[in-house]
Amino acid sequence: MHFWSTLWLTAGRIDYSREWGGWYRMAKFELGPDKSEIYFESFYFIISRFSGAGFGNIAPSTNFEFFWGAMIDLTGSSLFMVIFVDFVVELAMRDMKKFKSMN
Repeated sequence: MHFWSTLWLTAGRIDYSREWGGWYRMAKFELGPDKSEIYFESFYFIISRFSGAGFGNIAPSTNFEFFWGAMIDLTGSSLFMVIFVDFVVELAMRDMKKFKSMN
């Protein structure tokens, strides 16, 4: 999560030079919050995107941010799928062992 949070924070800082966009500017971070507040805002965004909720209070607004948002979504859905499939396979294997022991 830290890796993705720092990538999202970097995406906001790269697009910071534009006056009209970037989540970093939209969150009014140019007014001088401390670094931990900026990091936790980025971490919150990553958690909400990985979980699939995507609350929308932090949203990408530039092409670069949309690209990273899509990469985050793909990674989060892939991780969810891997965890879910592993869980289902474990349940199936447990049932197969139970069935073999009955015969």
